[in-house]
Amino acid sequence: MADNKKLKNGESVTINIPFIYTIGEMGFHTGKILETIQDCKDEVQAEIDNGVLTDNEVFMEVKND
Repeated sequence: MADNKKLKNGESVTINIPFIYTIGEMGFHTGKILETIQDCKDEVQAEIDNGVLTDNEVFMEVKND
């Protein structure tokens, strides 16, 4: 399916980022000690913003319910 195809209301898109973060470690891209779920989300966003993720690292699925 084309990435720019307009979807119908009610369809869902799943995006899985296959990274595991360890609480207490420093986030490579944020430089913050990961202590909360939000800290991990911030690290994912920083990886996306920095262009670290490639097409092979992000799995996207569109479900037509």
